Amino acid sequence: MDVTVGRHRFTVVDDEHGRFWRRVSARDWEPDSFAVLDHFLTPTSTFLDIGAWIGPLTLYAARIAGACHAIEPDERARTCLQTNIAVNPDLMERITIHPVAIAGSAGPGRLGSITSQVGGDSMSSLLYCDAPITWPVDCVTLEDFVGTLGPDAARLDLVKLDIEGSEVEVLSGSRHYLQRNRPSLFVSVHARFWADPLPRLERLMDVLSCYRELLTPRLVPLDPRRLLDADHRHGLFELVAI
Repeated sequence: MDVTVGRHRFTVVDDEHGRFWRRVSARDWEPDSFAVLDHFLTPTSTFLDIGAWIGPLTLYAARIAGACHAIEPDERARTCLQTNIAVNPDLMERITIHPVAIAGSAGPGRLGSITSQVGGDSMSSLLYCDAPITWPVDCVTLEDFVGTLGPDAARLDLVKLDIEGSEVEVLSGSRHYLQRNRPSLFVSVHARFWADPLPRLERLMDVLSCYRELLTPRLVPLDPRRLLDADHRHGLFELVAI
């Protein structure tokens, strides 16, 4: 099936995710996310999609950017992602899939789910490493992963991070890289998944203090102190760091 978002179109397999893709075409799924990609990406850009799932932002970004690196450690989701990329032969050379988990430290880890026994539903996370349902994954830090990109690293214009709750650990684990390079970040923050959100949000503010500005997904300036208010502590939200 064809999916059209704004000026861009790509093809996906009409499988169990067909309803989701129809929402994407209807602009009923994260329209601001696509707008963020429109703002930051150019034909010479590299896009890093951490938590690519089945590919909505990867496929869209590949219509704009010169190179897209899709990080997806959930095997079932990654298989769907590979299938969706395969039906877009004109995009295949721009997209590289990496079956690793970006984490706060390198080494073996476990990806867990509390919503599925087989994975693939976008909710698998390192946060649930002690859940009844887990899978082994290889973990690498953001800094170390970027170091493997070669020339693409110099063109890294946007890092999107949507990993269901372990985002603060990932950013903290590569703090020195962020301070040195300050790649633009598009982060989904899952505060309501945390038993005690305040310390994590304070760490997030501290890690991102090296950035010139925080923005909402609509690119409106965001006062970092607002991250500690009740709505942010108990919700899900996205921010952009530039």
